[in-house]
Amino acid sequence: MKNILSTAIQKYSQINTDFDKTLKSSDLHNIARTPLDRLLSDLTGISNEIPILRTLTALIQTGFNVSDQMFTNKLISFLIELKDTDAQKRREMINKIEDEGKYKIKVGDKLLYIIDKSSDYIKAGYVGKLFAAYINEQIDFSQFIKCVHAIELSDIDTLNSFITDCTEDNLFDMDYTPYLLMGVIRLGDIDNRSEHYRNNPAFSKVGKLYPSINGTGKTLKDILRIQ
Repeated sequence: MKNILSTAIQKYSQINTDFDKTLKSSDLHNIARTPLDRLLSDLTGISNEIPILRTLTALIQTGFNVSDQMFTNKLISFLIELKDTDAQKRREMINKIEDEGKYKIKVGDKLLYIIDKSSDYIKAGYVGKLFAAYINEQIDFSQFIKCVHAIELSDIDTLNSFITDCTEDNLFDMDYTPYLLMGVIRLGDIDNRSEHYRNNPAFSKVGKLYPSINGTGKTLKDILRIQ
């Protein structure tokens, strides 16, 4: 039992160290030139260039289980979304958070936890897009965390529906409860809304409250808008 625990700790430590190196130092442009399905079936072609992929390749060769393979899929989907970010810029933006000390955790640790917790590789890719937006200073780290939390609280169909179909004008025509649970809409005082909305019968079910997309929701839609 002690040997198994020691091996697990060593494996996690190596993944953690190499993921941090990858985030702060690796050129990720080449990872996007290989189709995802080929990357997942044969990591050796590009793994030498990227520390975390080199480690995962070695672990796979020693015998990965299903959950390990799923984690690899999610991690690669995340990294692919960082393909257009510069390594030096990534390092600067990551150090900015770590030097601030507000979150009391290394960014790499936090991201590994988020990626592992993602229910599938599509969500992990969305997390990658949001982190790239942070690196490019489109959003701050607090907004990144709030958006990730909204993703965690939703299923993929609800999330995609919100991104593509939900607008301020059609919210009151739909069941917005799932979006409310995600934390991407708020309920406001109908008296502050325009005459058109105050007199709309659709609001009889919510009395004096009306739904609108909050800041987190707007950020999600802007960054994750599906082409």
